[in-house]
Amino acid sequence: MPKPRRLVAVADEPFLHELHSRAATEERWVALDLERLYRVLPPSTVKGAIISALDDAPEDVIVLTSTTSRPNRELLRWLRDSDEPISVLVASADKDRAYLPGARVSTAETMRDLDAWWRLHVTRKDDTITRRSMVSVPVAELRVAITHALTDGGLDGSSAGLVTDDLLSAELAGYPSHGVSRVLEYHRKLSVGLINANAAPNFYRVGDGRFVLDADYAAGAVVKRWVRDFIEARGEPVVLLAIRKSGHLGRLASLAADIASADRIALGFANGAGGAQKVVPFGGTDARLSTNPIVFGAPLPGGHPLVVDVSTSALSDGQVQVAAQSGDLLPNDILRDWSGKAPRSPRRYVSDAAVSLQPLGGARAGNKGYALALAAEILTGVWGGGGFSQPAKRSVGNSALIVAARLDAMGQSQSAFLENMGRLASYVRSSPPVDRSSPVRLPGEGRDSQVEQSAVVMPEDLWHSIANLGCDRDRAA
Repeated sequence: MPKPRRLVAVADEPFLHELHSRAATEERWVALDLERLYRVLPPSTVKGAIISALDDAPEDVIVLTSTTSRPNRELLRWLRDSDEPISVLVASADKDRAYLPGARVSTAETMRDLDAWWRLHVTRKDDTITRRSMVSVPVAELRVAITHALTDGGLDGSSAGLVTDDLLSAELAGYPSHGVSRVLEYHRKLSVGLINANAAPNFYRVGDGRFVLDADYAAGAVVKRWVRDFIEARGEPVVLLAIRKSGHLGRLASLAADIASADRIALGFANGAGGAQKVVPFGGTDARLSTNPIVFGAPLPGGHPLVVDVSTSALSDGQVQVAAQSGDLLPNDILRDWSGKAPRSPRRYVSDAAVSLQPLGGARAGNKGYALALAAEILTGVWGGGGFSQPAKRSVGNSALIVAARLDAMGQSQSAFLENMGRLASYVRSSPPVDRSSPVRLPGEGRDSQVEQSAVVMPEDLWHSIANLGCDRDRAA
């Protein structure tokens, strides 16, 4: 697969705004807005995030910045020294500035100049929307490659195994948004320090049955194992745990299932620790919240526990990213842009910071998803102390609040609880189905059979990238 081209547009207003708007309409291009990255990420992580995005971009990339920004000279040197063709557009007043010595620099004084540059460097007759080639990879082979890629990133064998199991479990359960597509992201975050490969858990008590975990930006799957083991070791009827500074937690369903399988009720909330603001409040046009998932788990007699894991946005961020990769259009009620319109192209969301997710329920019933998202933000970020949404909030990772309660915590025996759960489950399942071939199921049911897959169908370029990371590790060894 040919590597993407990169163009750097260094311009003053109104050129920068105009370039951003145009890039959002080009299916083949992804716009990387340095101004937005500086607003939402810690300054020390911006360079790594930009380089990672450029390295992994499946499409051609336009890097947007302005002459009023502080120079990111290390990034510009990296762009200059790369093997990819670079074309730079600057305002005419900046034509003598050496932003990228040796690069092809164009100047613009009017919109006509900008049009000419755009036609020459961006618009191409052969630009078409193409789907990525797919390949079937045996699960055993994929497991080895992912583990090698993660150890190449810096994780030890045990931690890499936990993350690999977590990603494959999500993939095989039918949730590719939290599956193997995350491998390259995690590897990049490890390489720039956004995931701490050497983190150690710090649990401390704040009251009876109330605890805080400072996870030190450990990998999310590792954090979930720490939490599971901690809760299992506690004797209190109810444990309330605030998780701060975790790496991306992935699917919380796995944690809820583990807690419920140990005969406890699980209830959890998570947020982006104040960052990752990708969801508009109901009635709004500009994002203020992250996707803020809510999870619940309860044991059932003689079977897999009941597990609920839902995003409070219309779709999760990962689901939209997967749709963008495949070229699928989204339903009308998923996205919202700055003007209040609802675009259907997931690539608009990926490339345009002014396009955000709607809350769960969309334009008509999004007040409900918005209310749940705000509750999750308050519980995790404000009350739990993990960080909450506010202007120019820069953060990485996740925070969460987990409640784990023994089945006898409210005065009835464990056996009585399980008996009543069985009766409730049977009654709910007995509702006559709309489709007789598809009976009513409880949340989380019907996924186990997919875990027996012997292979995973995935984008061919993604598989090669993961496999090459493992090969790099083997060569270095």
